[in-house]
Amino acid sequence: MFFINRALRDVTLLSVANTSKVELCPGVRVFKRRVSSETRNNNSKQTSVVDFYAGKSVFITGGTGFLGKAFIEKILYSCTNIDNIYVLIRETEQHNATQKLRRIFDSPIFSRLKMEKPKALQKVISIVGDVKSLNLGITKKNQDILIEKVSVVIHSAASISFDNSLKEALETNYEGTKNVLSLCKRIKNIQAFVHISTAYTNTDKSIIDEVVYPAPANISDVYKRLKKHGDDENQSIKILNGRPNTYTFTKALTENLIAETHHNVPAVIIRPSMVGPSKDEPLKGWLDNLSVPSNLLLAGATGLNHIIRGKKSNVVDFVPVDYVVNLTLVAATKCKRSRNLTVYNCCTSFTNPIYLDEVFKFFNEARIRFPDNSYCFYFRKVFIAKTQLASDILTFFTQVVPAYVIDLSLFLKGSKPRFVELQKKFIPMRDKVAYFTLNSWLFKTRKSQELYSQISEQDQHIFPFNFTDIKWPEYMHLYAKSVHHFLIQKKKQSQENTAKRIEK
Repeated sequence: MFFINRALRDVTLLSVANTSKVELCPGVRVFKRRVSSETRNNNSKQTSVVDFYAGKSVFITGGTGFLGKAFIEKILYSCTNIDNIYVLIRETEQHNATQKLRRIFDSPIFSRLKMEKPKALQKVISIVGDVKSLNLGITKKNQDILIEKVSVVIHSAASISFDNSLKEALETNYEGTKNVLSLCKRIKNIQAFVHISTAYTNTDKSIIDEVVYPAPANISDVYKRLKKHGDDENQSIKILNGRPNTYTFTKALTENLIAETHHNVPAVIIRPSMVGPSKDEPLKGWLDNLSVPSNLLLAGATGLNHIIRGKKSNVVDFVPVDYVVNLTLVAATKCKRSRNLTVYNCCTSFTNPIYLDEVFKFFNEARIRFPDNSYCFYFRKVFIAKTQLASDILTFFTQVVPAYVIDLSLFLKGSKPRFVELQKKFIPMRDKVAYFTLNSWLFKTRKSQELYSQISEQDQHIFPFNFTDIKWPEYMHLYAKSVHHFLIQKKKQSQENTAKRIEK
């Protein structure tokens, strides 16, 4: 609470004469802007977000991912006069670009588009390539098309695994961004290069502002040490300079790369925190993967896990995927051709915090019966342990011992024991991400709030990202239902795939 109060004292969003106080939670006050008639008049005169994208083409990397699909759907649905969306797709031996694009459209997120505007999908064009390759691995013909026709580039491709080697993370996150930026410099009518970063690039600070901080290391030194020691894990830890993993480290390096080399390319960085299921659109609670936070929440709801390291008062930062998409699309319209680089934190901790104990409490209140609940000796309670000793003791008695008891019971019934093995896999994974529950960060969102206040009421309706609109009990209940639906669909798909293999 101390650092929250301190941050709110240090930052004046607007003059007191032009603000009204809002009680957020005990001891925390924020200021909400009163929009003057002059501001409303200016908003009515400015180009709308929809009009900005009319007649333009957008190039998206990472289009096959969670965020990428949401970008494609939202642009097609809300910006109906968009010219084309070019999507970079890496082909594999199993699936070519056309097949991958078809699989993207099979996602439930495109259901409203198929019902209301089915022809819009024809505007999506696959571009075969790979961010790690020179010139993105794109053919000369397709490069020329992008150079001539694209105006907005949204770079969301990234290596997000916490387990990736430093070399792997650098190739995708750092070198990949360098390759995309190189293309942007060749695009004739580039109006916005939007880089999707992460709020956790500067975890060495408890309060993170919307600025690019100094790099955690000199990139040339990183490559020298990598060349000398290879991917030795102990050496990599030294290179990370306090960052928890290669993902956040390389993302921090990448932000500095953009700040130093984007030159006159209009650029902006979006920093989402932990991205959760959609709050409102295109489907309430849309989710197409189980992230680390989702797995932790699921483990607590099924009885697989009862212990989390941290403090009850630690702030946890979730943001719905549709809010990330909307802020990104709006931010692109405000890009300017300047050496200055704008950063927007897409986070909730500054204006609408939720705390560690509330996250599990609200999620479990949904009372969802997840698959395999019937086999678990479980209760819906997650204890928050401040020390490693307390965590170890509680883990042993609430997870390890019950796992052996259940497996013994399964063995006696002639079934295959599996819960001890599950615990052996889960506990190390949980402990690996404990850094993010042990620590608490406050991500300032002054620029993001100002951006929202500057757009028209119509744009606010079409592209909402007002973080104070999130009601955490409702959202976490929705989150639980989203995870449940995803697991059910995944199980159904697995059964269908098994049936197809049997038929063959």
